[in-house]
Amino acid sequence: MIRLYYSYFFFFFKQKTAYEMLRSLVGSEMCIKRQVFIGEIKGKTSNVKTSFLSQLDNHFTNFIEDHPEIPEENIYKLLIINHQRNKALSERDPVDQKQIDIAKGKYGSLIIETSELLKLLEKYRENNLSRETIAELITQKGLLKVE
Repeated sequence: MIRLYYSYFFFFFKQKTAYEMLRSLVGSEMCIKRQVFIGEIKGKTSNVKTSFLSQLDNHFTNFIEDHPEIPEENIYKLLIINHQRNKALSERDPVDQKQIDIAKGKYGSLIIETSELLKLLEKYRENNLSRETIAELITQKGLLKVE
């Protein structure tokens, strides 16, 4: 567990680099008061599956059972995924709209493709995105798209 002022990040690691990128984007000096981010980081050869979202939701359920003092609306679920990793980025299929809808609706989660996470990091390093904007982006639901 990493505590960032009043924020908490819980990640179930599959790829350390995605966590390191997110941590550098949000940073230890940024205060996201009373928000908790629970993430599942995966590298898979398949596209996003409902079982990945379900696993993330299990982590969420366990967390709220252990921390009833934290309101559920302050907890954000992030699935960070390098899907179809056996293909070049240009050859990968987009995340299936059905999975995006399930993430947004049933699970209230945000899917973050590692390629989008890299875009986020690049824009931040070029001073084209503030930490506050990044915090807003990662608290949405569905699929992260960096413009």
